[in-house]
Amino acid sequence: MTDLRQSAYRKRALLVLALLSLGALGFAQAAAAHEAPVGASPFRLPLVPAFAQCTAPNDTHMDPFGSGSCSPPTPLSAVAKWGPSSIGFVRYVVCPIGSSATFCTGPGSSMPLPDVRMTGNITDVECAAVGVGCPAVGGPYDPNPNPTQYPTSSGTGSTAPTPPCFLSGSPCVASQDMTVANPIRATDLNNSGPGGADGTSRDGLFGIGIPVDCQSPNPAKSYGGADCGFNTSANALAPGSILSGKSQVWEIKQVFIRDAGPDGMTGTGDDTEFARTGFFNP
Repeated sequence: MTDLRQSAYRKRALLVLALLSLGALGFAQAAAAHEAPVGASPFRLPLVPAFAQCTAPNDTHMDPFGSGSCSPPTPLSAVAKWGPSSIGFVRYVVCPIGSSATFCTGPGSSMPLPDVRMTGNITDVECAAVGVGCPAVGGPYDPNPNPTQYPTSSGTGSTAPTPPCFLSGSPCVASQDMTVANPIRATDLNNSGPGGADGTSRDGLFGIGIPVDCQSPNPAKSYGGADCGFNTSANALAPGSILSGKSQVWEIKQVFIRDAGPDGMTGTGDDTEFARTGFFNP
């Protein structure tokens, strides 16, 4: 091969390498197009009672709100109420591939990674009215009589019921008495465009919601209400929702828990909000 041909060959080879490099750079830029933090886990918030919005004020709230208020306040739920020993929380933890954290590899059960561990609990949940699963006002709220999926412990105001339920399908909803709803806006690389396009979803609820089981305190505690909680994962409830390499940013606008309504069955249209994320200052 002459020197002239060798020079032309080298130039063509360098041009191909340069184009390939630019292509790789373009892919990397597309994969990281949306803003994302270095980390955003765990997500933990306390729960408080859900009250009805004030639409017909009969009083005035003091500053800094300085607006009309409704007195007395009206709880949204007519079937369940917070007892004198109630306290609650929700906690979500991102568990990427390779995580060795105990919370991401629950004892006695296997949670395939990646996933998001979802836990929560409210103590001392009482019946607000006589109805399905509520023979007396003030008794433990437990409208679904099926055996609990958390026989080891019903949880506390700071720990979730156990053992965790990572099985997809009916086992995790066998004794559902309430539902956690999460209005979510997802921005990620999990869209239908070429290579998994970068995009933001329309606002919507996460899958079927998180099933909450209520049961008499286990082990026995000093109060008479039920312990209501959950201990599961995103992929157990909605398989394929958490994936590796998708740069998933989930904006959670609010977390609220709905009761089972007067018919004692979740998801039938008569459920109302019982708890929301917030804070309490005594």
